[in-house]
Amino acid sequence: MVISGLNALDDYSSGPVGPEALFHRLPDRLFSPLGSINRKAYWHLICMLYSDRFGPEADVPPMQGFPPKLIIRDIEGELSLMDLWEEEDGLQSDTPLPNRAYQIFQRLRECGWLRVEQFGVRDMVSMRREVVQFVGHLIDFATTEPVFISAKVRSIKSSLQAVITGEAGGDSLGEAARQARALLEHIRNIGTNIHDISIKIATFTNTAHFVKAYFQEFIETRFIGDYRDLKTRDHPLSERAALIHMVEDLQASNEHRTRLITW
Repeated sequence: MVISGLNALDDYSSGPVGPEALFHRLPDRLFSPLGSINRKAYWHLICMLYSDRFGPEADVPPMQGFPPKLIIRDIEGELSLMDLWEEEDGLQSDTPLPNRAYQIFQRLRECGWLRVEQFGVRDMVSMRREVVQFVGHLIDFATTEPVFISAKVRSIKSSLQAVITGEAGGDSLGEAARQARALLEHIRNIGTNIHDISIKIATFTNTAHFVKAYFQEFIETRFIGDYRDLKTRDHPLSERAALIHMVEDLQASNEHRTRLITW
């Protein structure tokens, strides 16, 4: 059996780290379809393939991938339900569906959204692990819901307690740190996005309407899902002293430090 692209994993397994590693991990032309005139249609098709074939909720894909004709048929079926396609690169809305599906498949392949490898005499289609993860991150970003802060704080506290008692190691400490950073960034975004609602609520002359719109239509529906409960129970600041104490204990204790470094 001859497999083309044996070094595909090596191409993305080492190299720069940090933000500058983005285009080391992702194909250079990946963003091209999403910057085109039909970007919404391309994104819709990518989400469909992620959901039906390659994402975590899809059936486990075959080890070698899918036959190209199956993926092209998926694209064709989705195109038949779409109302609009702007003329682009010779593709028009009246281009026969099979032709348009094949050309879209080729563009997704050329830009790196899909990977085609040869197994024996057959071509098989898959999606790189990095690309699958990237699509998942984009979908999460597009479907962001308000955070329930109390649950996040309880999760951080639980992880720290497990590290303190020795039930968990550096993995739980790192997870607590990631959750804390994400929570702080989310809260910080509240202040930087106030202008999103300022134009709308500036038209309210009634103070009660202004306050209701700000806290219910903006804070609670977009940022803090349990805002109303924070004043009466599970206030995150009530755990502040305990969280700081646990972190300082982990930092100051030679026993904890040695155990975590050994881990």
